[in-house]
Amino acid sequence: MKHRLEKCNIEFFNMSFDPNPTDRSYHLNLFNKIADKFHGTINVIYNLDGLPDKEFLDAFKNAFSDNSKLIISPIFQNEELRKKYKSFFYTNSQLEEILSYMDRLCINSEICFSIMPGVNQSENRNSEKYGKYLQEKYNYVKKYSLYEVEIEPASPWTYSPEKYNLKNPRKTFMEYYNDNKGIEKSFESDFFKEAVLVR
Repeated sequence: MKHRLEKCNIEFFNMSFDPNPTDRSYHLNLFNKIADKFHGTINVIYNLDGLPDKEFLDAFKNAFSDNSKLIISPIFQNEELRKKYKSFFYTNSQLEEILSYMDRLCINSEICFSIMPGVNQSENRNSEKYGKYLQEKYNYVKKYSLYEVEIEPASPWTYSPEKYNLKNPRKTFMEYYNDNKGIEKSFESDFFKEAVLVR
């Protein structure tokens, strides 16, 4: 990392891996080493699956620059839906307790929600309202967003569509191959305005 920083013009490192939020000893050790070596000069965007705890946040603050950011993905405002879809569940009150602590430490964050197949549109509106609420309440929630999630081959949606209120999802390779709507949309300028809501 030191070599890359010295030899290359890297503005931000993107870290997107926390496979076991219940044991972050590796990250704490890594962050402490980075702090000793770089003294808070590295810009990092870190995408978390689970909710960070205070020890993780203290180490993050000590290791990285004030421009760094944590991306937290509760998926839904609705806790029951979150429990159903997310591997590492936490409540809205737990999320807000951590956002309050991040405010005290001046750690920037982005809150990401998901638009899931088979989920009622009203839930997306509730997530958007909650994102707006969090951005207004916490000084360091810099942004919130809703991202559309596509059905992928071999996903639980494909194997158990009835569990997720889906009708006739694509199952075979040829069904995915012949469905070019997503590819066509990706070249339309208005597609991202409709599919991704960013504040």
